[in-house]
Order: sequence, then structure tokens, then C-alpha cells
Amino acid sequence: MRKSSGIAATVLFLVAFTLVYPHEGQQHVMGTVTALDAKHLEVETSDGKKVSIRLTDETKYFQDKKPVKVPKMAVGTRVVVDVAGEGDRLIAREVRIGPAPGGASGKTP
Repeated sequence: MRKSSGIAATVLFLVAFTLVYPHEGQQHVMGTVTALDAKHLEVETSDGKKVSIRLTDETKYFQDKKPVKVPKMAVGTRVVVDVAGEGDRLIAREVRIGPAPGGASGKTP
């Protein structure tokens, strides 16, 4: 019994680690949009840190787990952004968009 629960715990840990650990040198920025324009996104993380991220023509957007060509984001929208780069040179690779605050349609970057 102990052996099987130990194996299950190890498998669960490895699965959770794989889901959380950034892939291919990318970092994840999670938080709320505080500023937005066509080439820039600013996200405030849960610890209050503001992170500036550059948007490019190669940035991919997902809403409701589906790719979208015209993202609907506004200040207050929750996002998870896969970024490449370091420090103040972060570039968005993928932006996963949560629901707009209050069901608003949002501003398109």
C-alpha cells in the first residue's frame, strides 16, 4: 500500500511540475492588464509587480482555449503570457486571455 501511494505521489508531482515549469526557456507572466496598445502590454502580477511586455506580429492569442486573430482585451482583463527574453526586454509569444472585466467587449490591441 505504501509503495503504490509513493509511486502515485511521485507521478502526481512530475505531472504538476511539467505543467508549471516554463517550456523552452520561456517564462510565464500571470496577472491583470494595466495598460495596453497595439505593440505593448503591461501586466500587474499578484504580488503587485508591473511587467512590461512587447507584442509583435508573431504573438499568438488564445481566448476560451481557442486561437483568435483579433483578441479582445482591456484594462482589467486577466491574462497568462508566455514570454521570451529577460528583464525589460520581454516579448510575448502567446497571450491567453481570460474573461473581460464585467463582461465588457474590451479594447483590441
